[in-house]
Amino acid sequence: MADASTDQNGVATVNWVRHSKSPQAMLVMLARTSSDDLNRFLSPMVYELTNNGAQVRFRRNDSNAWAGNQPTKFYWLALWK
Repeated sequence: MADASTDQNGVATVNWVRHSKSPQAMLVMLARTSSDDLNRFLSPMVYELTNNGAQVRFRRNDSNAWAGNQPTKFYWLALWK
């Protein structure tokens, strides 16, 4: 699980610890938190996969804007070949 805050563009970063190339696929899902009211307005999406990590971008469902400067907790699963 990743516990991160988004930057001003709504991006949270996941760094690969045991891999030196990008995965074939990645899934993300919000974790349940005490602020579930906020979580129901956020949608995570895999924005970019690189050799060093991934960028997960969060969009607000109520305004369709990027969720900048938001604390988030999310699960991620990456698959390497």
